[in-house]
Amino acid sequence: ANPRISLNESVYRSEKKTGTRNRSIAYLLKSDNVLDGEPEEVLDVYFRMCSVMVTARDLAHYGMILSNHGVDPQTGEQLVDSTIVRIVTTLMMLCGICAIARHGIGIGTFGPMLNKKGNSVGGERILRILSESLGLHVFDTKEF
Repeated sequence: ANPRISLNESVYRSEKKTGTRNRSIAYLLKSDNVLDGEPEEVLDVYFRMCSVMVTARDLAHYGMILSNHGVDPQTGEQLVDSTIVRIVTTLMMLCGICAIARHGIGIGTFGPMLNKKGNSVGGERILRILSESLGLHVFDTKEF
């Protein structure tokens, strides 16, 4: 829903140049037959995805779509196949893209200070507060 989303070329080049750890992981996964495709090609896509310029609102909108089984509640259009939604949301349990909760809720955060894992310190804190105060944790059984 944002035609201004673009790739930041300088971030992409930096990610590609300094991605030693990711490169090691990719080759390890390839050697264990976990990674399909050639590691450098897969890494190139990954580095590009790390370089996409989005806003917190873009992330929240994407999270809302994921939380709504791939359907954009604003348009009713199926934007992401439900099989892909399941894979993406599973991966999101391990690495922070954005946050989702039941009932079509998506939350995007931004904060320039990053922790050792590359996630926003302030973003994680506000998500924890929202999750606890509104009962939004994915494993919470109570409804809000």
